[in-house]
Amino acid sequence: MKWTGCSFAVLCLMFLSSTLVDGGILRWWDRWWKFHRNPFVSSSLIFEDCGTKYDVISINLSSCATAPCTMHRGTNVEVKAEFSANGASTDSVLKHEAYFILNSVKTKAVITPTTCEGSVCPLQGMQGLLFSADIYVNADLPPMQLLVVVLLSVGFSSIVFADVVTVHQCKQGPLPVSVDVTGCRTTPCELAKGQDAAVLVDFTADRHLTALVPKVHASFGGVTVPFELPDDRKDGCQWLVGGVCPVSQNEDVTYELRLPVLAVYPSMSLTVELQLVDQDNTVATCFQLEAKVV
Repeated sequence: MKWTGCSFAVLCLMFLSSTLVDGGILRWWDRWWKFHRNPFVSSSLIFEDCGTKYDVISINLSSCATAPCTMHRGTNVEVKAEFSANGASTDSVLKHEAYFILNSVKTKAVITPTTCEGSVCPLQGMQGLLFSADIYVNADLPPMQLLVVVLLSVGFSSIVFADVVTVHQCKQGPLPVSVDVTGCRTTPCELAKGQDAAVLVDFTADRHLTALVPKVHASFGGVTVPFELPDDRKDGCQWLVGGVCPVSQNEDVTYELRLPVLAVYPSMSLTVELQLVDQDNTVATCFQLEAKVV
């Protein structure tokens, strides 16, 4: 599949599937959306949003018109999602993924993309855009309850929502595939006092990861100090965009860092280093970013 620029989750949906027998009961939950333009399929089912960047208009499943739905093992289920680009306009490449999650164990599902067929798609702002894909329901699945995650991510040939910036290698750990800092196109990136700096880190896991802990350090004037994150941001697994731990080897992962820049910080230039450390205290990925507090 062609891939350019940065990547982040445009569409991330979770739905619960329970007691798979010859088929199974599928219940979408949390939000209810209706088509407001010429609908491609019936009115939306209920689902849970797990990190969507665009506005979701409707979600539909081929196996039913209203919940609860039936998923038959050994068959394909078509998922259709209509969403809005929030006023942006760019050329984009779509990447589709789907997962079954049982007791926090994530298994990648077989998914056949039917949108764009891997080519460049124009995303026009304020227009209903349709994502459609077939998910294969494995015939070997036992009767159980599981969570299904559908992730639609996008790679930009021209950066609009997030900007890929230049980062530097750390002493330990591989560089990520890309680093996107909101509002920054070139380094040093400006970190505004009193605000969170939003950073998206795309990396490929080179081994099985059951834990991810972010460790941030700031270096200035020959001094390096740890950057303490709030308690709710210390578990990197909770800040994966469209994914969960454990992470499989060779899996593409997007981690979101929300770095609080306090109003009391002095104005200065500094180097920010982010390490993502795994369950064995080994660095899964690391980069250094030139920045300045303003």
